[in-house]
Amino acid sequence: MSSSRTSASPARGRTLPVLLAALVLIGGANVAAYAANGHPLLLGSSNSATSPTTLKNTGNGPALVLKSKANAPSLAVSSKKRVARLNADQVDGFNASNLQSRVWNYTVPSTSSSSSASVAFPGLPAGRYLMSYSLVLNASGQPICFSRDATMTALGLTYAVQSSGFWTASNTMLVDTTAGPITLDCIGAGMSLYTVSGDAASTVAFSRVDRADAATSARHAPPGARHQGPATRR
Repeated sequence: MSSSRTSASPARGRTLPVLLAALVLIGGANVAAYAANGHPLLLGSSNSATSPTTLKNTGNGPALVLKSKANAPSLAVSSKKRVARLNADQVDGFNASNLQSRVWNYTVPSTSSSSSASVAFPGLPAGRYLMSYSLVLNASGQPICFSRDATMTALGLTYAVQSSGFWTASNTMLVDTTAGPITLDCIGAGMSLYTVSGDAASTVAFSRVDRADAATSARHAPPGARHQGPATRR
């Protein structure tokens, strides 16, 4: 009897390690299954699937909300492919409306005969613009046209040219209206600006400039003058 009990003890001793090993294998299989198709996502771990993962919210609000620290992005992607129908609020800090080009185009009405005329541009927002004017004038002498900014500096000064009894003046320049409004001025004897529907129109256009870098041009000698030295003495 005693020998029978002694031979059974090793069998019972081996049973516990086998059961523990089986539990570890089963638990490991479940953990691996969680990261595979059809199982919950593992937070703080890598997850993989062989087909797209879809989140559907049948209630109100978004299907997915991602939160992170203020100095960290809420989402990161590995592909450079375009995401269809992704409506981004800003691009590099700019709203989409800021990225659209816009031109303010003014028609200058006809003026009565005078020695000068000044045109203002109501509704033009403060900023930097490429200002282009194309004017038709009546005058008894050659008119001069230019724009004036808040510093009263004459910009884009142009002497009008005559053709078929009319004078025309046109120019393009960079202007800045952040310090104050800008005007277009013309001076000439017996002068008047001309705009008649169906015939000809005097117009001024402003194209917004988001950035303008200032620089100073350098003197450039004509090709024939570069290699000319002083006259040789005889």
